[in-house]
Amino acid sequence: MTITGTLRSNKREILLEFLGDKSKEIYSSMFGYKEEMLITSYVQKKKINKVVLLLSTEICSDEVDMSSEKRNPEVILHYNKTKGAVDAGDQMTREYTCVRSTRRWPFRLFMEILDTAALNAFIIYTEKYPDFVKNSRSKRKVFLRELSIGLAKNQVARRQQGSKVGLQKPVQYAINLLCPQQLEETPTTSNTNTPPRCNFCPRSLDKKTKFFCTTCRKAVRVTHRRENKRIYCEECLRHQQ
Repeated sequence: MTITGTLRSNKREILLEFLGDKSKEIYSSMFGYKEEMLITSYVQKKKINKVVLLLSTEICSDEVDMSSEKRNPEVILHYNKTKGAVDAGDQMTREYTCVRSTRRWPFRLFMEILDTAALNAFIIYTEKYPDFVKNSRSKRKVFLRELSIGLAKNQVARRQQGSKVGLQKPVQYAINLLCPQQLEETPTTSNTNTPPRCNFCPRSLDKKTKFFCTTCRKAVRVTHRRENKRIYCEECLRHQQ
């Protein structure tokens, strides 16, 4: 992989000779080499500290375009030719991004990689399937939503089959919405010999039941349940409405 990009002048690794100076002629260039890297200092304007600094591992030539009055180095011409795609990619990733404020740079790098991978996946998918939500103005938003659901679905299914102790009701409800096919395999009655106590009746009444809510899997008596092909407790039924 190679890079070609601009540098900030406040980097301590940059030698003072490459920074702005009144004595430097406008449109003049200075080049520095280290192994396979090239640093270029180009005076674009006749002002102090107004030099353009570029670092490149792709262009290692000190050639200058003498046919133009500005005498642009080859590395700057290459940067101007290719920076449009990079800027467009940055703009698209920041429109829908998973980046959050953090001081841990590996985590920030990981989030940037996710954004770039999702953008690349969108471009490849739309090239292969050009009719994907053809008339939608939020095509990328729809794609990212389906992509995130597809990536999380297996983990959600494993979580649904495991223990649900400690999960909040909204989380349980969202899990069951994402994986509704798991509900068909879940028994609606208890297999234990002793029926459990109804979760919605006062504990002092000690009311037992053999039925469970299809959504939250809580024991529910006939006075607290509603049946419409499946058994729901009153709370889950209100949440669905």
